[in-house]
Amino acid sequence: VERTMYVAAIDVGGTKIVGAAVDRKGEIKTPIRVENTGLSGEFIVETCVDIFHRLSRQHEIKALAVGTGGRLDTEAGIVRRAVDLYTGYVGLNIKEILETNCHLPVVIDNDCCMALRGELWKGGLKDYQRVAGLILGTGVGGGVAVRKNGQYQIQQAEFGHFILHPSGRKCLCGQRGCAEQYLSGTSLWNRYNQLTGRAKIRSGYEFFNQVKAKDKTAQEILHEFVKDLAICLISIQNLYDVEAVVIGGGLADTRQFWWRETECQLVQKSSHVLPKLEILPARNGNQAALLGAARLGFEKLEAML
Repeated sequence: VERTMYVAAIDVGGTKIVGAAVDRKGEIKTPIRVENTGLSGEFIVETCVDIFHRLSRQHEIKALAVGTGGRLDTEAGIVRRAVDLYTGYVGLNIKEILETNCHLPVVIDNDCCMALRGELWKGGLKDYQRVAGLILGTGVGGGVAVRKNGQYQIQQAEFGHFILHPSGRKCLCGQRGCAEQYLSGTSLWNRYNQLTGRAKIRSGYEFFNQVKAKDKTAQEILHEFVKDLAICLISIQNLYDVEAVVIGGGLADTRQFWWRETECQLVQKSSHVLPKLEILPARNGNQAALLGAARLGFEKLEAML
């Protein structure tokens, strides 16, 4: 009897680190969630090692795959550049530390590229030659996939740091007016607190509770968000010549509040010269990055055979 082989897939997010055992069919088993309270490179790798050991007690794990933030040297497994969110993170050799501690092959990639890879695998994007992923969560990130000879090549794209409003809000990256300062969950609740003059809410979920309650300020902020999102999507189409953009991350779960208006804005503002841009919700929600990580893990195992 062939025993099921698994990859330990881990998604390092700004607020949480999630891991699971994933098989070749994309079945996700034993999800583990840890709040990302440490905010350091050391905390991230220790949590990854801990998640791996917890998963390997229950499943036959053959590789470890981690999606994490920043610009990564994926071959060497090193974080080359990242915004100043974690101490001791830039320069960290995640791959080497995890291989030493877990004694298995390790692959790492940017978390947004992992999410796009997961959607390409399990999200029904087979019809597109060129597709972008826009991930809206604690921050904003993305990637672009181009199909050549039946295989997708995925390239990281810093959609969160292209300048949406010149001389706009200051960003952690040192620029002003970055898309991340207008399109992330963090930006929505920060803006709400700023405009109401009281530190009333502390998460994107709480912001959307205000929208649900027909709060005027929240509705105005959401309207601005939609206009900015449409501009961002149009720019992605113009820059990368994509046929579709798949929108994922935590904010995609709130799309009933903003999706239809975004489509209307796209119709109004898009170039009439280009084909109509398709926008699609990520089918796998917050599990997309786990699926993408697992997929990369299995590709690594196959390459080693």
